[in-house]
Amino acid sequence: MRSLLVWGCLFVLVLQVRDTRAQKCGGLVDTRLKPNGRLASPGYPDHYPEDASCTWHLKAPHGEKIAIEFWDFDVTGSDGCTGDYVSILASERAEEQRFCGSKKPRSIKSEGDTLVLTFATNSQGSCRGFNATYHVEEDFLSCGSNTNALEFTFISPSYPDTVSNDSLECSVTVDHGCDTPICQLR
Repeated sequence: MRSLLVWGCLFVLVLQVRDTRAQKCGGLVDTRLKPNGRLASPGYPDHYPEDASCTWHLKAPHGEKIAIEFWDFDVTGSDGCTGDYVSILASERAEEQRFCGSKKPRSIKSEGDTLVLTFATNSQGSCRGFNATYHVEEDFLSCGSNTNALEFTFISPSYPDTVSNDSLECSVTVDHGCDTPICQLR
């Protein structure tokens, strides 16, 4: 009877540790306060917990984009990444990109000033997880660019060098979905 009680206490202790690890992930990342940093699966580099759900909402100032680079990636693979996965939403209008397995995803840049990274796991085992870094980049546009950003920085060709005396025709297409187009140059 005494050995059964000891095993019961150990079992409860292990469950509490796993639940605590699963809860310490995700949240709002304000890049104005921390323009670069690290995101990792819970417990990395050890195996991540089962049945975890973590969502990081990264927010940059207007006119800036967020870039994410994965340095290590080991998430249980499945057809269509329906089990454990990392998903990235690069804008409110973009389609979700899902990743699993051991092949590192390519670097990803947001289309606007927000990016959402979600890490979800099931109860079918776990792996090492992921380790990624993020940083903020200013959104520079040049001739021929298209954007839906509300604010952006335009750079003339060959900047910071001077433009030749030859005539130069340059355009940027701005489509922000407003009925009344408003543009202000500063």
